Amino acid sequence: MTERTTRYLLFTSDTCTPCDKAKPVVRQAAGERGLLVQEVNLQKAPELFSEYDVRGVPALLAFDLDAEIGRQVGGLSAKAVHGLFDRAEAL
Repeated sequence: MTERTTRYLLFTSDTCTPCDKAKPVVRQAAGERGLLVQEVNLQKAPELFSEYDVRGVPALLAFDLDAEIGRQVGGLSAKAVHGLFDRAEAL
């Protein structure tokens, strides 16, 4: 049996107020589950926004290997973040 390799990317922007609110929510939810979420900033890595077709921020994406298995875009409440984690981990 192959070990699961789910990874998470949080796309944000320096000029995004909802991103500032979402970051601590995502960090806390990930910490509660022992998950690692890598943050991707538009000003530092704009090419990744194109590569992953991210058109709005904040956006939390879940991947298993290189395949996207979930995406949540918007305010990213604790309920929405936990929902994405639940869906990704259930696959």
